Amino acid sequence: MLYAILFRFLTLAHNYLTEEEDLLPVAAWPNLTQVLIHDNPLTNERSGDPPMLKKFLTDRLGLYIF
Repeated sequence: MLYAILFRFLTLAHNYLTEEEDLLPVAAWPNLTQVLIHDNPLTNERSGDPPMLKKFLTDRLGLYIF
């Protein structure tokens, strides 16, 4: 887990993420600035930003979600 806090960029593309809650643990990684989540059911089956991720990760923590 120590290595997880050192990441600045994380790609979770093509990981079959279906729920926004699956991504909330990245909020505990203090150095993280960008998370790539394209090509997952979470992003492909909806239009626009997932609302919970935008509220908690983007608006509150300043993470860029692509």
